[in-house]
Amino acid sequence: MEKFNVFKTQIDLPPNVLPLLELQKVEVDSKNKTWHFYIDVLSPVDIHHLMSFESYLQVYFKVSLITRIDVNFYHHYEIEEPLLRKYIQTIIHEYQK
Repeated sequence: MEKFNVFKTQIDLPPNVLPLLELQKVEVDSKNKTWHFYIDVLSPVDIHHLMSFESYLQVYFKVSLITRIDVNFYHHYEIEEPLLRKYIQTIIHEYQK
């Protein structure tokens, strides 16, 4: 948990976004050498910020002994239609790359 808080101070995201992202838990699978982060999102966050956050997690925590890092975001609010549309459009665009 402490390393996660240090991580948040070292990444380049708007300061108003970081307090909205809280670590729920990390599951470590030593057999498959994977880490799975569960992140609570406390209020709406732009999808591009979430994508950047996930990329930073991948770089910051992936050491040579870890083969994969997975991230799940859990939204604890109701997503309004315009934000949902933006999320969907971004996801489609990312998968078309």
